[in-house]
Amino acid sequence: MLKAHPEMDELRNLLAQSVAFPPKGLRGDWEEAIDILQPLVRNETADPATRLQALALAAILRYESGHDVEYHQLQQTFDQVAEAIRPDEWDFVTNLRQDFPHIFPATRIECAAAPSPAEKRRSPIQDYSTAAQVFMQRNSLIAGAVY
Repeated sequence: MLKAHPEMDELRNLLAQSVAFPPKGLRGDWEEAIDILQPLVRNETADPATRLQALALAAILRYESGHDVEYHQLQQTFDQVAEAIRPDEWDFVTNLRQDFPHIFPATRIECAAAPSPAEKRRSPIQDYSTAAQVFMQRNSLIAGAVY
């Protein structure tokens, strides 16, 4: 369906989230989730807020699976796109930086809230429901759903 309707970026994000973070805080198929996200991650003309969500999920998955080079590329692109989003979308960025400071450190603009060196050390996510919840809160397609 996504191949026939490439403009359905929010659906792409939702599908990738469902594949990456199945119910009950379990780890899903991260490689499949990355494959689902790739067209949106690469699409520089996509809606910045929707692309930012894809970049964030891809960065978390790459970080957690130890793909440091890809993670750093995604994290840099995330920071660039974050600068271009509307102010009403900043809650998503703020939540990611608070919940995952080791993955999304503060930028130069946010230096006052930068994590300490101890917080920057790799700290694997044990319960993936926290990560899933951050993304589900952002997605406008399910904003009214109860979890």
